[in-house]
Amino acid sequence: MKTKTLSFCVSRDSQPTSLFRNALLLGLALCFVGSATRVSAQAPVLLWSTNIGATLFAVDNQTNSYARVGGSVIVINPSGIPVSTNVICPIPGVAQRDALGNYYFAGNFEGTQNFGGITLVGGWTNSPAPGGWSPGYATHFIAKYNSAGVLQWVKSFGQQAQTQNKFQDFVVDASGGVHLGHLGFGFNSGSPAITRFDPSGVFLSSFVGGSGFNISMRVGSLTTSNIAFTRVNSALVEVAGSRVSQAGVFSSWPAGGTPWTKYVSSDATNGRPVMDNQGRIFQAGICGDPGCGNVAVLRKFAFDGTPVWTVNIANHEQWVLQRDNQENVYLAGTNGLFSKFDVNGSLLWTTNYAKRGANMVVDAAGNRFVQFTDGSVARLAGDFAPQPPSILVGPQTQIVSLSSSATFSVSASGSPALYYQWRKDGTNLPSSTVTNHTIAVVTTNHVGSYAVVVTNVYGSVTSAPASLLISPSLVSPYTGTIGVWGQEATLSVSAWGSGTLTYQWYRAGQLLSGATNDTLVFPSLQITNGGLYSVVVSSEYGVVTNTPAELVVNPANISLGLYAGVIIDGTAGYTYGIEYATNLTTPTWNSLTNVTLTQPVQIWVDTSVNVPNAPKRFYRVTSQ
Repeated sequence: MKTKTLSFCVSRDSQPTSLFRNALLLGLALCFVGSATRVSAQAPVLLWSTNIGATLFAVDNQTNSYARVGGSVIVINPSGIPVSTNVICPIPGVAQRDALGNYYFAGNFEGTQNFGGITLVGGWTNSPAPGGWSPGYATHFIAKYNSAGVLQWVKSFGQQAQTQNKFQDFVVDASGGVHLGHLGFGFNSGSPAITRFDPSGVFLSSFVGGSGFNISMRVGSLTTSNIAFTRVNSALVEVAGSRVSQAGVFSSWPAGGTPWTKYVSSDATNGRPVMDNQGRIFQAGICGDPGCGNVAVLRKFAFDGTPVWTVNIANHEQWVLQRDNQENVYLAGTNGLFSKFDVNGSLLWTTNYAKRGANMVVDAAGNRFVQFTDGSVARLAGDFAPQPPSILVGPQTQIVSLSSSATFSVSASGSPALYYQWRKDGTNLPSSTVTNHTIAVVTTNHVGSYAVVVTNVYGSVTSAPASLLISPSLVSPYTGTIGVWGQEATLSVSAWGSGTLTYQWYRAGQLLSGATNDTLVFPSLQITNGGLYSVVVSSEYGVVTNTPAELVVNPANISLGLYAGVIIDGTAGYTYGIEYATNLTTPTWNSLTNVTLTQPVQIWVDTSVNVPNAPKRFYRVTSQ
């Protein structure tokens, strides 16, 4: 991979112009970046990146972006240059900005605090007596300032005498109402809660939900009827989400507790639940369900908390940062990964900015700004122009032997992300949806024509077909024969392969003229025919040779038998009948033969049965 970078930086040692002075007074460095290392060809570069050690929170309709350091707001112009720094809130807090330019700061405070004309007392304010104050029990605050930094109102909220009060996150709705996420409800439980104030600072409601999730919560998408937030339990091992209506009705995802998602890195707690236009929630993390192998997943949940779909993503933990007006969602990852997915979970592009994303804002025009965990803020360039798929190198014909493996591959270009579907003889192959199609063990059923259809949202293209052909392969090789002198003997081989197969037999390595069939027949086998025989099977797609095997020629076949002999002691010239029975209890005598003695004592052998393989017989001799 070749990376080309053009940059210039201004540090405190430079002679600042007035344009840079405010940023430089904070000891910051500004860098303009012409490009970034791109893993995916269609991923955007960073137009600029400025390391101001701040948290990005807003962008205006002039494409100025806003970041906070403590209670100060840094304004960054569309070119990435910090143009002003103003102290807005006297204590640090999470910041937001509305469409009219008003600033909102929220966080924790203790004791007496002047917020710019209004003084509040935070902490445990009824201890040791009403009107008193005990430290160590923070109170939450929300303050609104106009664009010039003049305080409009400030309110405190949260539970008294709660050591685990932690302000987390908030959003401002289109009317200027605020929706604040914080932990601490329930004595020392740290339960998450959503508190609301109207645009004038009038308290509206406070709702608690999800006990035990006391590490982190992030407020995400807001609709006219409900707000969504994620909550993380004490060991990052469970990430759940809830939405709460204006009336305080909670619903959670996942419904019934599955599918279960968890975080591994604390950076993943920057992830937010964002909604599509139908109010369905996107959530990313590590799959925690039994048997899923801790893979990274992106999930969408319906309004009732049931899963709509789950897709496996890169082998690194990722979290959702933001969405745009086209319902595309943006994910950051632990290894610097940064990705864009469409509303259906299809990957549009992925890249690596070498640092972890922590926050993102997108304006109505689609301009995208991201803040990284190192405090730098950057602006993404526009996505590359979409390109329909184009096949660069198509699949090639494969000639393999039976039981071996075969792989077809394709190289294609296009933007956004490409999808693949392999086909055999015009029929889709289930689960074969990557750039390679591999057959682990080739059989005759795999012979055919293969092609791949490459698609993206802008079109599709089908590759030229490639064939899978089988070179001559021995199905039943010739392994040797034993024949008898003077009798017929046949040597045979069974082979399979594409095209027309031809055969040639050899004896002791010498070609046998006319022996060009899959069998070699000897009508009357001779002793001189014995030896080592082999056969070569050929086609236009290859050759296979049968390992030489021996033809053994025996003069005759012999075997040993055991037969019953009957000794007849009688008179020469007399004829006797021989009978047998199979038992003596209820015998049935069967006649075998008649024998005329040629001498007084004579032996007769029953050759009709081989004793080891025959039922027991009893014999008797009768007169004739």
